[in-house]
Amino acid sequence: MWKELNKDNIKLKSYKHLLSKKKADFMVSRREELIFLGKNNPKLCWKELQPKKIQIGNNITASKWFDYARQLYEQVPKVDPPPLLNIDTKLFTVQEVEMGIKKLSVGKAKDLAELQAEYLK
Repeated sequence: MWKELNKDNIKLKSYKHLLSKKKADFMVSRREELIFLGKNNPKLCWKELQPKKIQIGNNITASKWFDYARQLYEQVPKVDPPPLLNIDTKLFTVQEVEMGIKKLSVGKAKDLAELQAEYLK
């Protein structure tokens, strides 16, 4: 099991490394492109630097949207809910939780429950 996790961890690290290299390459090429535009066509350079406006091609009115949403919520579901499974509620041992807390990085952003690693340690 640990060997599988280690292989997955190595794959994830190599993927992250590849992404960061691609991002750096893109930033270098984009910077060179903007420098070239700035020297040869400053107007186009400034146009490239302006935020892009997103155009939406649909013409859905608020009343159509409201009718659609009302119809969705008024419909009775056509499928039966899945049967309840007998699941063991004990997911982690105390030792696993303690080991996970020890591995938390200090000084990182809060999670969704607004907890930081410092509070748990």
